[in-house]
Amino acid sequence: SGGTFTDCVVVDSQGRMAVYKAPSTPNDFSQGVLDSIGLAATGLGIPTEQLLSETRVFAHGTTVTTNALLTRNGVKTGLITTKGFEDTILIGRVHQKVAGLSEREIIHAVKLDKADPIIPRPFIKGVTERVDYQGRVLVPLDLEETERAVRELIEEGVEAIAICFLWSFMNPVHEGQVRDLVQRKYSRVFVTASSDLAPRMGEYERTATAALNCYLGPVAYRYLHSLASKLRDKGLSCPLLVMQSSGGVLPAEEVREKAVNTLASGPVGGITGALFLGKALGYDNIICTDVGGTSFDVGLIV
Repeated sequence: SGGTFTDCVVVDSQGRMAVYKAPSTPNDFSQGVLDSIGLAATGLGIPTEQLLSETRVFAHGTTVTTNALLTRNGVKTGLITTKGFEDTILIGRVHQKVAGLSEREIIHAVKLDKADPIIPRPFIKGVTERVDYQGRVLVPLDLEETERAVRELIEEGVEAIAICFLWSFMNPVHEGQVRDLVQRKYSRVFVTASSDLAPRMGEYERTATAALNCYLGPVAYRYLHSLASKLRDKGLSCPLLVMQSSGGVLPAEEVREKAVNTLASGPVGGITGALFLGKALGYDNIICTDVGGTSFDVGLIV
């Protein structure tokens, strides 16, 4: 499903393929999916319920999270991090302003601005804790300070809270304590600990990934929960599988915790198909383009 159209491709056991297209429905993207499936059923001359009940694999590529990020329609998100490192996600990396620009554009880099942060500075709270590079706890987590920081974010109206501490990928105990605190006291708030999602070196990368996951998680969950429920009501019995940026699929219920993995969900399906086609035609290096109503995506196969 994309921002403008939602496509349905039906493949039968003999390998015959049919493609159908319906306008997307931004107020509830799941309806556009059902409309597209309904057109497919009509084209095949069978009821929608029969088409879905006979479906053995249902793979879904979507640009819902991509579009939410591009149009800045994610949820209000807060961040809990190590005291003294509150500005990590705002500072970014040295090449942040110039990545992807031509030499002529880079010459004028001083005139460029960074993108507006998805988590404004007032929603970033530093708390006392410290783990070293070997995973040893040097300073225990100050739970009282943490509870106060979380409460302040909730009072500010955040719907999601990201957590990223230094060296948490070596020892996630402090992030786990904050995650459990949020889940216990504020069960309706979406929460992501960086050590659960991206346990690797680099606090900027882990912070940005956890922040994006929180910013997009509730959006993805609401959409996929609605879609899965409607598909079940219409007769689908197999799992709803969602395309990931890696090119593989993940059951829809797991996407709630890993929404950031769907950022290239739509275009990557086309790239995977182009890879298959390229092999059949004898081409190893391919440029793929995906033109939609919200974004223009380019993929390289090398």
